[in-house]
Amino acid sequence: MLKELINKNVLISIGEPWDFVSNAGENILTGYIDLVSGENGTEWLRCNISPFSSKGNIITNVVAVKRYADQNFNSLLVSERITSNLLYEPTGRILDSDQIAEVLQEQTGMNFLVGSVQLAVSAS
Repeated sequence: MLKELINKNVLISIGEPWDFVSNAGENILTGYIDLVSGENGTEWLRCNISPFSSKGNIITNVVAVKRYADQNFNSLLVSERITSNLLYEPTGRILDSDQIAEVLQEQTGMNFLVGSVQLAVSAS
């Protein structure tokens, strides 16, 4: 159940663009999952992440959408890594679930990164 992922910490490795940098470092984002959906056959996770800059705007949220049909975000709960497109609104605006559904249906108006999402291992 995707709702089990809410408030889980994530580590996102960025593969494209190859020269990506965020406040967390080179080719990496850290943060937590704050909203999920599996409606209409499209799974997505909204992640509150370490800020990065894009065209002069500060981005603090990405929407992870799996790249491959045979993957499932619930697999994150068993330590799997999910290859994802990481969508973000170019002005840095945070999208609610209705806006995300609309963007996914229209497939326009968003920038994206390519990477893999995994749950962050907590230090004990």
